[in-house]
Parts: sequence; C-alpha cells; structure tokens
Amino acid sequence: MPRSRSDEAIVLRAWSVGETDRFCLLLTKEHGRIAVRVPGARRMLSRRGRGLLPLHIVHITWTEKDAVHMVTDSACTEPNPDAWSSIEALTTAEQGIDLVVRLTEEGESLPEVYALAAEYLQLCTQHSPALFTLFTVKLLRLLGTFPSATHSIVSGQRFSAEDSIVWDENKHGFCLSSDHFYGITLAPAVHQMLCSIDSLPLKHALTFSEDTAALLSRIAHSCVPIQLGTSFASFAGATPSRMRSSSLAVTPI
Repeated sequence: MPRSRSDEAIVLRAWSVGETDRFCLLLTKEHGRIAVRVPGARRMLSRRGRGLLPLHIVHITWTEKDAVHMVTDSACTEPNPDAWSSIEALTTAEQGIDLVVRLTEEGESLPEVYALAAEYLQLCTQHSPALFTLFTVKLLRLLGTFPSATHSIVSGQRFSAEDSIVWDENKHGFCLSSDHFYGITLAPAVHQMLCSIDSLPLKHALTFSEDTAALLSRIAHSCVPIQLGTSFASFAGATPSRMRSSSLAVTPI
C-alpha cells in the first residue's frame, strides 16, 4: 500500500511531461525538497494540479512508492501574485529560488529554509539588491556553510567587543585586523549584525546603507562560488531573459 503524506510546499520548478502530466520540484515545510509527478495536472479542472506553478505556495498530498512521489491532491494557499507583478519582482524571486535549488538536496527536512524562502517571496516586490544579498547570507548560514562571525578563522579564538574585525577574502572568513592587514574592515554595527544574522528578519535589508549592502554583497560573492562551483557574479547578475529561460518551465495563466 503506497504511503500517503501531506505538507505545505513552495513550488520551485515545474515542467510539462507527457500529454497531461506535470513534474514539479517542491520545497516542503516538513519533508524538505522533493520531486513529484502530478498525473493529469494539465487537464481542465484537475484537482491534482491546482496551483502547482512556480513560486506558488500549495498544500499537497502525495503517495510514495518505490521512491516515486505521485501527487493525489493539491490546493493553492498563496499564489504570490506580487512575484509576477513585474519583471523586476520576478527576477528577484527567481534569483532566490534558484539559489535554493542549487544549494539544497532531496531527503533532508529544512523547515527554517522553507520559512526563509516564503519570507523572501513576500518581499521580492521591493526590488532591493540588498534583499537577495541578505537572503544569500542567511541561507548559507542555515545550511551551515557561512563562516562564523564570532570566532577568528585564523586562530579560532572568540572575538571580543574591542577587537577590530576584518573579512579575509583569501581564507573566506573573519579574523582580527592584526592577522590580515589587507582585509576588509567591518564597522562594529555590521559585525554585530552578522553575529545575530540568525534572528535578523529579511526586511531589515531594506534599511541597509549603500556601504553595508556593498560589504555584504562582497562577502556573499566570496562565499557562494565555493558552494556552487561557479561565478556568483554571473549568477546573481543574470539578466531577466536568461533567468527565465534557465529556470521557470511554465508560466501562470
């Protein structure tokens, strides 16, 4: 007997397959990232394919048999129309979702990543480059790949309130200014923000000064290629046409 499960999910990708089916990549709230097939999703009035379009938040029920996930029911709980309101909002939304796809794998529960992605989709209409930058840093932090801002990557010692902290682009970490004379010096407020990055809401990015946004962007540009094995500059700076052709497979009607 196939095992049935239900969960809330963000539709990361969707492809049309066969005559009427759809194949979706989902980030679920409790079950992590999964790939599902939706039989008959493209038929008129299909109860299985309702709302299963990229960037939508849905509630789905699926069965699992022989490692194959088949959706039996779905309902769109948040269509995220704002994400489709303009090419700028769509590009911002796609950048964040594409990063989630690239940095996550199937089989691991990621409730905090799910919450972060859902929060990001709600803010994507703000058109702030700092939003994607902060999302990137927070995502790397949740996945355990962002360097500690509380300890030196050189000595391993914990920083004190009086220390002058710098970002070492060669070692991809934070250290004392005395350990790396040519590092990028962090203002105390920026260092404190990085130390509390876990509890920092994404909307805080909308208040960043140009200097703070530029510094965080430079740190993200240094960290992400390690995880992606590619140029973050070309990825983050992709044009709308390029992003659309390489990610979203179907568009809302």
